[in-house]
Amino acid sequence: SIGPFFFVYDFGELLEPNVIWNVTCNALPPIHTILIIVQFYHSSHINPPCFPPTAPISNVTINPETQKLVEGKDSLRLSCSSSGSPLSFLWMKDGSEITASDRVQITDGGRLLSIANVTRDDQGSYTCKVSNPVNSDTSDPANVTVSYGPEKVKLTPPAGTDHAVGSDITMVCSADSRPPAQFTWFLNGSQLRDIGSELKLVDVQENQSGSYSLLLNSGYIVLHCCDTDITSCDSFCLTVD
Repeated sequence: SIGPFFFVYDFGELLEPNVIWNVTCNALPPIHTILIIVQFYHSSHINPPCFPPTAPISNVTINPETQKLVEGKDSLRLSCSSSGSPLSFLWMKDGSEITASDRVQITDGGRLLSIANVTRDDQGSYTCKVSNPVNSDTSDPANVTVSYGPEKVKLTPPAGTDHAVGSDITMVCSADSRPPAQFTWFLNGSQLRDIGSELKLVDVQENQSGSYSLLLNSGYIVLHCCDTDITSCDSFCLTVD
């Protein structure tokens, strides 16, 4: 048999309070009229589902905004902050997603990015994207510069080591470095006025004979190759007579 009340629940919400419906049921023969009372009401023992509060994402920033590091010596550390909740973090370099590895760590719920022993390939533009069910936002880029070198230094001496008075001589040095290497030339340990990767000696005289060397950034290259194959050296001796 059916009881006198019907119970309808919708996550514990009262659908329509204090409503009574009259329902007529006909049965033949004879005819009977049955009154059914239907009432919707709140049930205290059924709780609605609970979700964490959600607030829009805004004010996404990276700290610090710029970093200048040295290859093989320094480590990179960036932090991302944002308003809103909940927060989900995604780090990117030059538009590509960054994932954790032996050198790369993403910690504190995704807020912190750490890269140990940076290499020249770590240089670039870093951004942080924060998202939640409401929206997403991306920080302004943080620019990271990684210096290296000088390395692969190559000194191209003039052909031969003996040159006649009054001749013109050109010496060229190249190196791979960031920032670009600064070249300072020396003759017998005394600095020359010429600065740059190319040293030009015009109308050379006897007092310009000697050992030529150069300074690249902070690395002083001292070379003594007068008695060996000059083309394989980083410095050379020059005799003018």
